[in-house]
Amino acid sequence: MNFDQELGQALKAHEAGRLAEAEAAYNRLLALRPDHARVIHMLGLIMLQTNRNELAAKLLTRAAALSPNTADYHANLGVALERLDLAEEAIAAYRQALAISPNDAVVLCNLSDALRRSQPAQALQFARAAVRALPQYFYAHHCLAKCLMSAGDVPRAVEAYRTTLRLKDDLPEVHNELGDALRRIGRSAEAIEEFHRAIHLQPDYARAHSNLGAALLEVDRLEDAERSIRTALSIDESFPEAHTNLGNFFLAVSRHSEAIAAFRRAIELRPDYALAHHQLGWSLLLTGDYGAAWPEYEWRLKVPEFNIPRRDYPRPRWAGEDLSGKRILLYGEQGRGDRIQFARYVPLVARRAAKVFLTCQADLMRLYRGLDAAVELIEPGAPPPEFDVHCSLASLPMLFCTTLATIPPAPYLHADAALSEQWRQRLQSVPAKIKIGLAWAGSPKNKLDRHRSIPLSAFAPLSQIPDAHFFSLQKGDAAQQSAAPPSGMALTDWTADLLDFADTAALIANLDCVITVDTAAAHLAGALGKPCYVLLPTACDWRWLENRPDSAWYASIRLLRQSTRQDWTAPVSQVAQALANAAF
Repeated sequence: MNFDQELGQALKAHEAGRLAEAEAAYNRLLALRPDHARVIHMLGLIMLQTNRNELAAKLLTRAAALSPNTADYHANLGVALERLDLAEEAIAAYRQALAISPNDAVVLCNLSDALRRSQPAQALQFARAAVRALPQYFYAHHCLAKCLMSAGDVPRAVEAYRTTLRLKDDLPEVHNELGDALRRIGRSAEAIEEFHRAIHLQPDYARAHSNLGAALLEVDRLEDAERSIRTALSIDESFPEAHTNLGNFFLAVSRHSEAIAAFRRAIELRPDYALAHHQLGWSLLLTGDYGAAWPEYEWRLKVPEFNIPRRDYPRPRWAGEDLSGKRILLYGEQGRGDRIQFARYVPLVARRAAKVFLTCQADLMRLYRGLDAAVELIEPGAPPPEFDVHCSLASLPMLFCTTLATIPPAPYLHADAALSEQWRQRLQSVPAKIKIGLAWAGSPKNKLDRHRSIPLSAFAPLSQIPDAHFFSLQKGDAAQQSAAPPSGMALTDWTADLLDFADTAALIANLDCVITVDTAAAHLAGALGKPCYVLLPTACDWRWLENRPDSAWYASIRLLRQSTRQDWTAPVSQVAQALANAAF
């Protein structure tokens, strides 16, 4: 055979998957023509197919140099460079390929993938260009879905994943990623279906088993969740996400020491795994090991799923150094309960710094005015004044080396005197002997809200307390339940007049006690020093610790815990009994 005939035979062997035969033929051809760009390129592809990536990169670099106007040579060189973790060089190769062939959907997708983490906006542009170039190309829609996920546009990502699967439905990776996207927008039942499809297509798909376990946890199918997570670990014991999901299972069933061990194993496998560090911190806080917990809890700032706003200030974060002569900017980062809980540290900071600026939401402005006269409050949206360092309120417990014995005590917030007098006069119109504030639901945006919130009807036993009158502290959609209280319960709803937390504090100051689930009302009552009963699920928030009837953070709070998951009968009965025996 002449050269061209032998090349044709080599190409047929290559196409048929007879790689060793093709490789030998390409090498014989190169002995005859060492600078034949196409042969060098094809041999480079075999190196890629057999994971000899360094050799692939050398061969493909040579092919592209010999034939610089052949787009495929640059495109495949980009693949080899990516496999060698040479991201910038890979991106340059893909861009060169596109300069030659601008509408090549495969290269557009490869470039989009390469840019997705470092330049997400550009990655999204290239993914959309790939879809326009070849609308029936499933991988273009898959790339678009991944870019939309990275951009936080989960609903559109779901649409793109579904389009991908309409074009090609036997892709376990895509079913798994669609399931993950559905989980993020609270559609756990649909997510479970997608994970099952991924596992049906690839039974040994550890990630899909692990994600299925996480989704089953979200719908409280605990035994099934544990089984799926352990299946993932039986396939791949070194899979850090599965160990983290196992830790989350242990948290859900209050097996905290096992949860700690699982999170530590995940971190051992991936030391920079932010979510595992955060969950470890959460578990250590639950057990009261604050010294070990706070540094791990700081990892919350690096967990993308938490969507904590970035603070890219030109000044450094405060790390606990001397604040003498310095101006510090403080800010909250999570819910109102957290902001109220950690506000106790603001006066401590004010004693150390020359000036304290505190940003806060509009509904906390008036309440925070009583914290410390030296603190300057910054209105929402207003640019902060010049400062030297900044810090989140939630980081202050760590920086003050807080232990259970050194938590700054409550009360540290106080109701405005004039507002309190207005509410005192208004409450005189209700002649009941015992006046009780009541809140039964938290924010539905909280992933754990289904565990902590209670329907108002579940408080029916409280209607038997003699001469008691209840005042709603409930805001949000759940407030509508106050229109139909349990039979026999005297409940007044003046929440339309509670314009902010200062108003709520003034009302609470005039009540005998507060009964609430784990929501901002509990923190406000505790911060004011008002007697308060907090009803908790079996798996509760870290700040309430494990198995305690009292609160380490608020001396006036009594904790009433579920004895059976999802059953509020016992804690409601306990609070009814406590109030019946209380001396007000």
